[in-house]
Amino acid sequence: MGEVKIESGTSPEEDVFIRIANDVTQELLDAPSFEKFSEIYLKYYKDPGPGKFVKIELRKPITNLNRRGYARVPTLKLLIGAAR
Repeated sequence: MGEVKIESGTSPEEDVFIRIANDVTQELLDAPSFEKFSEIYLKYYKDPGPGKFVKIELRKPITNLNRRGYARVPTLKLLIGAAR
């Protein structure tokens, strides 16, 4: 997949933009398992409410992301796969 960079601000070449509400972030951090994490993540992606949401914007075609290996990493597969 290449090098991972963590920086503040925006990136000119983002693959995906994911925005998660603070309340949802806390629920995700408290999840006791990846299964529960997935359940919470998909719940707020599919049925957002006031102050509780997950928004995903693919900035590159999903086929390009899959070719680069995103589908082989369980967390990335969950995060990005929900937007298909």
